[in-house]
Amino acid sequence: MAFGFLGLLNYEITVLTALIPPLIIVIGIPNCIFLINKYQQEIKEHGNQAKSLQRVITKVGNATLMTNLTTASGFATFIFTDSTLLSEFGIVASICIVSIFLLSLMIIPIIYSYLPVPKDRHLEHLRKRWIGTFVDWTERMVKENRIAIYITSLIVLVISIIGMYQIRVSGSLIEDMPKSMQFYKDIKFFEESFDGIMPLEIVVNTKSKKGVSKAKTLKKLDELESHIIETPELSRPMSIVSIVKYTKQAFYGGDPEFYDLPTTYERVGISTLLDDSGGDAMLMKSYVDSTANMHA
Repeated sequence: MAFGFLGLLNYEITVLTALIPPLIIVIGIPNCIFLINKYQQEIKEHGNQAKSLQRVITKVGNATLMTNLTTASGFATFIFTDSTLLSEFGIVASICIVSIFLLSLMIIPIIYSYLPVPKDRHLEHLRKRWIGTFVDWTERMVKENRIAIYITSLIVLVISIIGMYQIRVSGSLIEDMPKSMQFYKDIKFFEESFDGIMPLEIVVNTKSKKGVSKAKTLKKLDELESHIIETPELSRPMSIVSIVKYTKQAFYGGDPEFYDLPTTYERVGISTLLDDSGGDAMLMKSYVDSTANMHA
């Protein structure tokens, strides 16, 4: 179901959306348990199948509807974030939660309407004493030991808050790397000697086919590169803009004064020259995807 909605909405399977199927299973199974258990309790009480199914839908259905709607609403809050990943996750998760509830509410009564009435051996689990004993104990604790429950809850809350402040945020990229590998030792050397280095990759989605090759896009990317160069914490970037500038410089015999974005007329001449020579397709693939839409 989850992957079906992802396909219908043209979303990709990401780290977050890949979690939706097990999430739906966790939410959907309790719905089925509530409905089936209520059906069996009604059968045990009066034995009328039609009446039992009706009460399952009217009583348990209403309760589970509210719980599923509140759960779906909670995930739907991700829709209003600025992150595309979170927004897509919220949309698909909320749709799937409501859908799995509707499916369970409709399919389970339909299936049981065609099945024979459960026999006594099928309802044996409803007569287990330990379940009733546990429920009675819980009810007695709530009624007679309210102060103890309040104090225990407060203690748990305080411990939880203390534990939250013990969390240490770590952004190290090498924690999961094999400690015996040479590259791990090399990275540790850079961390200890030069306060560490970290690659920074920026992906620009032009949202149009061959959008990277447009002059307007290249100009904006050039402005971004200039801003990165002015940032002392970052080194000089390499991108499709650099390749285009190097191409123009090479077109003019390697003159450094022509290390700049080509004009419209220059682009025509350079493109013709590259087509005749075969171009450097492999180098372009390092920075642009197959549709010339995404730029890294």
